[in-house]
Amino acid sequence: EEQASELRSRAVAYVNSDLYLAGRLRAGGPPALEDFAREVFGDVRDPETGARGLPGAATYELQPLGSGADFVAFQDYLGLPSLSLELGAFTNYGAYHSDRDTRHYMKTHGDPGWRYGVTLAELLGRTVTRLASAESVPVRPSREAEAILRWLDRLASAPAPGLAPSA
Repeated sequence: EEQASELRSRAVAYVNSDLYLAGRLRAGGPPALEDFAREVFGDVRDPETGARGLPGAATYELQPLGSGADFVAFQDYLGLPSLSLELGAFTNYGAYHSDRDTRHYMKTHGDPGWRYGVTLAELLGRTVTRLASAESVPVRPSREAEAILRWLDRLASAPAPGLAPSA
């Protein structure tokens, strides 16, 4: 909060990564950053094959960011575009924030061989480097507008909560 004015005037975006395990990409953020994110995802090496491009990179849709993570203050309070990038976050990571959340756990269970850790480091490094060196912020407001229209269409066609569909 003490840095809010400086962050609003100088920060480009906030990039968050809470955890990782061996597994698929899970990324969240505003639709306005989807094209940028897809470009970065396409340049990162797949930890399974070593080939350029994370699986599904070309068509990846960022998931909306909710609450409960470190990005909330930057996204909701400061209004900064925020990305959350994680690998393997679909699995139950029972060791998260516990006394079992250790290097040994990751080495033996979470990411044997550290391939996914290397991939996440590359993903985060490319993301922040491109954001920091871009001539202009790589956002596409038109993507945000398109997403809002899709969401409105879904709402309009959804049945009202608690009501049975009409015959």
